[in-house]
Amino acid sequence: MDSTSFYEEYLNDILQQLVESKQLEPNQEHVTKFVIDNIYNSLSEKQRNVFNYMINTIKNAKAMRSAQEEKEKALGQTLSPEQYNNYEKNKETRQETMK
Repeated sequence: MDSTSFYEEYLNDILQQLVESKQLEPNQEHVTKFVIDNIYNSLSEKQRNVFNYMINTIKNAKAMRSAQEEKEKALGQTLSPEQYNNYEKNKETRQETMK
């Protein structure tokens, strides 16, 4: 199996997990299933936009969760959304205080 085939198979596995997770909006699920059945290069421009938006949204959500988990770990507690926002707003003040 060449690297392109491996990449496409790996991508298809990830996309299938997304579909099965039921986290996608209907148009995102439709395009994702199309990519699984075909290949990314066969998408229309509109379909690529939907697909890319979905992937970027998922990546950003994971990055935000990861950042919040890291801060919670550092503080040793779970933060409410308000606490998290306050943490971010006061970050520079805390860094100055620690110096």
